[in-house]
Amino acid sequence: MRDKLEKIIKAYEELEKKLSDPAVASDIKEFTRLNKEYAHQSDLIAAAREYIGALDDIEAAKEMLRDTTDADEKEMLQMDISENEDKLPQL
Repeated sequence: MRDKLEKIIKAYEELEKKLSDPAVASDIKEFTRLNKEYAHQSDLIAAAREYIGALDDIEAAKEMLRDTTDADEKEMLQMDISENEDKLPQL
């Protein structure tokens, strides 16, 4: 899933680069088409980035959980993991 999302994000970033290309900007029809595609994908990309961020947060918290011996810190990290895991299906 992560790989697919990263590919989608990369394609979106390529689209962003095309939109800033002066050659594309001078072709109104192509610029309009790309701009519509860009706008259409923006919500999806925001959700994909948030999903990947939650995965990264879970991974980091699990790593920190393995390294800590402090009970309060463990509890906080467990809560962080749970919150991020609960968030994933909504994204």
